[in-house]
Amino acid sequence: MTLQGHTPKNRPANWREAWHPNQVQVWGRLAQEKEDSEAVHWLHGPYRRSDRTAGIREGSIYKSGLTGQMGQIGRLWHRMYPWIRIKVDPNNPKNRTPVPRLECFELLTIFPGDVPEASDFLYFLENQQTQFKKLWPVPSK
Repeated sequence: MTLQGHTPKNRPANWREAWHPNQVQVWGRLAQEKEDSEAVHWLHGPYRRSDRTAGIREGSIYKSGLTGQMGQIGRLWHRMYPWIRIKVDPNNPKNRTPVPRLECFELLTIFPGDVPEASDFLYFLENQQTQFKKLWPVPSK
């Protein structure tokens, strides 16, 4: 914000949130542009189509305990963040200019809890798709 001449008016809270690695997962991918969201389709329709020959049933998180609905808070956060590069003026290192790129970081933060749809969706992320990578907790090798 300060690079663009804005001064925050609110002071940050004097507490911080801790995430236990058994209670939350973060998945991410690099999208080609801001309209290139893979997860938006999953939030509004099936993330996996049925394939009877392969024994795969359709999966959906739409209006589920994982995504929430009116009057119910969801356990999945979806964000698209722009990829910003900072260009430093070689003649004046204090002069820094944000340079946006077309690509965006698409992130899914999932608090699965004991929601039935969560385990199926996490299985899908881990085993049946290739675009998103698990970012946190860092997978053991």
